[in-house]
Amino acid sequence: MCRFGGYFHPNWNQGLAEQLIDLYELPLNKKVTKFSKGMKTAAQILLGIASQAPITVFDEPTNGLDAVNRTLFYETLLSSYEEQPRMFLLSSHHIEEIQPLCESIIVLHEGKIVIHETMEQMRQRGILLTGSTTDIQQATKLVPIIESSKLGSTSTVMIDALYSKEWKERAHSHHLDIEKTTVQKYLVNKTKKKKEVIK
Repeated sequence: MCRFGGYFHPNWNQGLAEQLIDLYELPLNKKVTKFSKGMKTAAQILLGIASQAPITVFDEPTNGLDAVNRTLFYETLLSSYEEQPRMFLLSSHHIEEIQPLCESIIVLHEGKIVIHETMEQMRQRGILLTGSTTDIQQATKLVPIIESSKLGSTSTVMIDALYSKEWKERAHSHHLDIEKTTVQKYLVNKTKKKKEVIK
């Protein structure tokens, strides 16, 4: 596999490939087709990183990896990027895991780009407000609500807004608790289909 990698990639780094073989504990006396799912994923990671191509695309790169090897992948990717800066495109549903590595994010929904911005901007999106239903209604007039739940007279809503000093002040003035939601929860609510409740 590594020999063919060298044939097809002019920037192939054999020394790095061998380091990754040791790191992921890939057996040298076993055919790749006989590898476990996790080993096959590690082999694909090895090819992607050791190729040192100007653009490398990883599609769900951590599928089949346990927590330890997922962490190894992120550390290896970052280390390789720092040594030789280049473009990595990561396609993943594990947003919380990969977002510390990313400079920008593109969100595809039903075949269309719905979000394309820096990761720093994305980390500020999505606010959770909790308090009385009446106070929330007053505070969120004309504001997009992307998730809501109610328990008795208390409601919690997620709004599509930037977590800011202004929103902290507005929440305080309406006696509401405010917190930043996670990137993952924000994106799930931005892209999920609204389903009607069957009565």
